[in-house]
Amino acid sequence: MEVRRWGEDRIAELEPLWRDLHGHHAELEEVPPVRPFGDSWAHRQEQYHGWLRSGEGVLFVAEDDDGKPVGYLMLTVGGAPATWEVGGTAAEVETLAVLEGARSDGVGTALMDAAVEEAKSAGAGAVGVGVVHSNAAAIRFYERAGFKTFYLQMLRI
Repeated sequence: MEVRRWGEDRIAELEPLWRDLHGHHAELEEVPPVRPFGDSWAHRQEQYHGWLRSGEGVLFVAEDDDGKPVGYLMLTVGGAPATWEVGGTAAEVETLAVLEGARSDGVGTALMDAAVEEAKSAGAGAVGVGVVHSNAAAIRFYERAGFKTFYLQMLRI
């Protein structure tokens, strides 16, 4: 497995990984429910294109020995929050997706390592990630990667 940077021209190739992540999210007991896959993928692709075009985003893709993508991570780097002292730049893991069959093989860790190194190189004083509160496996993964619970976001729908 090798982690590479991909450009905007290859976003469409991530659809199977987004589909896998979307299905995983649909299994979580959350409110609100997930969007239909087509709407979700169209919305996310638009965001990816925007982040990469603006130079704010970096797309890391883990490829297997045959060059097939088995995981990806979209990182954005920009201004830091006004309230919290983390320096002038902060990064956010917007998406981390690993195919179900490749989980526990080090793919997520390799992607996260690449993202954290990129964030440091960009001068980010902190790297954030959002995770659904009931996604225990993801929370454990992020804790092992050095993340700590910081912010609770609540929804009223």
